[in-house]
Amino acid sequence: TRSQYYIREQLENVGNMIVDHQGDGGYNEFYFGTAFELSPYASVGMNAAYLFGTLNRDRLVDDPDATVAGTWVNEEFTASDFHYRVGAQYYPKFTSKKDISHQIILGASYEIGSDINLKYSSMTSRRFPSQSSKAAVDTFNVIEDSLTYLNLPAKLALGVSYIYDERLLLSLEYSRQNFSKGIGFISLTDLSDYSSVRFGAEFTPVPMTARKRADYWQRIRFRAGAHYTNTYLTLAGTDIIDKGVSVGLGLPWRNSQKLFTYTAFNLTYEYGVRGTTQNNLVQENYHMISVGITLHDFWFMKSKYD
Repeated sequence: TRSQYYIREQLENVGNMIVDHQGDGGYNEFYFGTAFELSPYASVGMNAAYLFGTLNRDRLVDDPDATVAGTWVNEEFTASDFHYRVGAQYYPKFTSKKDISHQIILGASYEIGSDINLKYSSMTSRRFPSQSSKAAVDTFNVIEDSLTYLNLPAKLALGVSYIYDERLLLSLEYSRQNFSKGIGFISLTDLSDYSSVRFGAEFTPVPMTARKRADYWQRIRFRAGAHYTNTYLTLAGTDIIDKGVSVGLGLPWRNSQKLFTYTAFNLTYEYGVRGTTQNNLVQENYHMISVGITLHDFWFMKSKYD
């Protein structure tokens, strides 16, 4: 992902000194995984993820009323390394094999704490307040491609799902990640432990396993969810909370024989609130619409003829 931010900070007891914080960039992740069954009731899996991308950060310390040059610091962090996740599922059978009206799935995942290799470059310059651009008067303290690391804390997630009659799905997940000890490549004191609780529900009037004729709307998957997250940011002694609700539809696809398949178009709307207006902070109310597709098909099957 790629994002941008801009923050202006007024320093106390230092005249009209202002610090502008600005940045852009982001890290992307490419991963592949595998899983296998330990028994008819349990399975395990592992993902290997490759993290890559660049973050840029600028800090400008300036006094608009002064004639002396301000200080501009530009930093660049380029990531390129692997990290790993492991997981397990347990799905006990509380009833006979023929009775699948009630199913429970227990799951857990653990992201192994990793030190991601980073290349760090920085340049410190001076510029006059009257200049509208970042043209440098002089440049000093240049660092090029210094090796450092980004510490990704271990992350634990626990979840449980309940399925009734293959039509109703209820799920609950809790995850936690310890950011309060820092992330290595930069000294940040405003980090706290991350924790999140997420709930989801899905209802399908007539599931795909029911081999009978049904109207299109009866095959649609109706979804709803909610989340409450204590993010890893703490500003002005206040934890930054992200909470929201969502609704969605899974619209099934008909194949060439006019039969429903598990391939579906997914539409989701989410409304959330991030932050707070306490202690002169900023609260963000956001709306998000997501569109996606789930492809489900059989590959590498050899045709047979009688």
